[in-house]
Amino acid sequence: MAAAEAHVYSLGADKVLKLTYTVAAAAPAAAGAAAAEVTVTVRVEPKSSKKTVDWVDVTFGPAAATAPAGGPAEAALVPGRAPVGAAAGSVRLAAALKERLKGKNRAQKTVLTFTVAADSLASTLALPATVTYQVTGAKDTATLAAPLLLRSASLLVPTAVEAEAYRALMTTEGAAFTHAAATLPAAPAAAGAGASGGKTGEEVIGLVCAVLRTFAVARSPRHAILYARTAVGAHVTALLKVDDAGTGVSAIVKSVLPGHAAVLLADVTEALKEALAVAGGKDDE
Repeated sequence: MAAAEAHVYSLGADKVLKLTYTVAAAAPAAAGAAAAEVTVTVRVEPKSSKKTVDWVDVTFGPAAATAPAGGPAEAALVPGRAPVGAAAGSVRLAAALKERLKGKNRAQKTVLTFTVAADSLASTLALPATVTYQVTGAKDTATLAAPLLLRSASLLVPTAVEAEAYRALMTTEGAAFTHAAATLPAAPAAAGAGASGGKTGEEVIGLVCAVLRTFAVARSPRHAILYARTAVGAHVTALLKVDDAGTGVSAIVKSVLPGHAAVLLADVTEALKEALAVAGGKDDE
């Protein structure tokens, strides 16, 4: 089985633009490397049919660890990998963003590369991001301010493993794992989950598979066994199961790094909360 498509996170939105992003980490080329490369693909989509945007730039501030609080927070944008923006230290995300026409996708994508210190890969990092854009004919520029979150869950590297090898790993090294557990809310499929703004157990499992950048050792509509490694090779696994009533998904996340499982589970819980808010029409687009 292949890894699920990466979860799409919101960077910011107003009446003119909507910005989203996905994250992917790569294992260092050399063992024992001090940092790993992380690519962030930012998608800029016009929302107004009446305005054209000349350019969209972003500027990042220094990283801070949101979980665990006070944890390592070393992440930096690699210069020269993306077009330079209008202001010093900024990056160009889009240019000549035309009006959105019916039936045509006018969105633009830019790939940004960050280096994240090995010690920070078990943390969720927030980089303050200021998005500045110029609407054609407007006297002043407009800004959006929102953190770019490099969630620890998105910094995992999906790693293929056979079922037998997975069982052997859990048998020989199971005692080395620490774990965190929670029941994630779900709506029974028969209750019309989509109409109520909820998600069925199967949909919750799909979301968790996307948030946790993992390989599915086994997966069905009602359960999943997931496996990944951090960019420096530490083992991570997750066990998901829809309860008999279909009203919750039992999630057990395990990692060999102390405290890491709790950070990963918090990332999953927050992503599910955001997805439910959007499905329920509570987003502020």
